[in-house]
Amino acid sequence: SCGSFIKTEPSSPSSGIDALSHHSPSGSSDASGGFGMALGTHTNGLDSPPMFAGAGLGGTPCRKSYEDCASGIVDDIKCEYVINAIPKRLCLVCGDIASGYHYGVASCEACKAFFKRTIQGNIEYSCPATNECEITKRRRKSCQACRFMKCLKVGMLKEGVRLDRVRGGRQKYK
Repeated sequence: SCGSFIKTEPSSPSSGIDALSHHSPSGSSDASGGFGMALGTHTNGLDSPPMFAGAGLGGTPCRKSYEDCASGIVDDIKCEYVINAIPKRLCLVCGDIASGYHYGVASCEACKAFFKRTIQGNIEYSCPATNECEITKRRRKSCQACRFMKCLKVGMLKEGVRLDRVRGGRQKYK
C-alpha cells in the first residue's frame, strides 16, 4: 500500500516557486488515515518525482511519484529514504558518527572525551602488542595507547584541551 499523499502540481520552468504552495487542498485520497507533506521544491516539470514524507509508511520519508501510487505499481518500487541520503560525518579516530569538530578533527563524543582525559591527566599508555592495533567503534576501548596515537595521527591538537578546566576527581575530606 502506498499511504496517502498530497499531489504536487508541476510549476512552470520560469517560476522558482516552492512546491508547497502548489499542493492540492483536498488532502488525502485514500482512507488509510496517513498524511503526506512535500519536503522539497519541484521546479522542473515532470522530470523528477516530488518528495513525500508518508506517515502511512511509519513516518519514514520516501521518494515516490503520485502517478506510481495511483497506478498501484508501488510494490515494485523501493523507497529512496531521504534520511539516509543525508551524509553523516564520521569520527576520524574510530569511525563512529561524529558529533562535531573537536580539537580540530571530526570526532565522536567518546573519542573527544578520551583525548581530553588523556591530555588533562597527562596519562601515558603502552600498547601490549605492536603499536598497530585497529581502532574501530567496536574495538576503540581495547588499546588506549593505539587510540591515543590515532587521535594524534588524524590531527587532534593537544593545545586545544584546556588545562584550566580540569574536573575534580574524588573529594578529599579532612
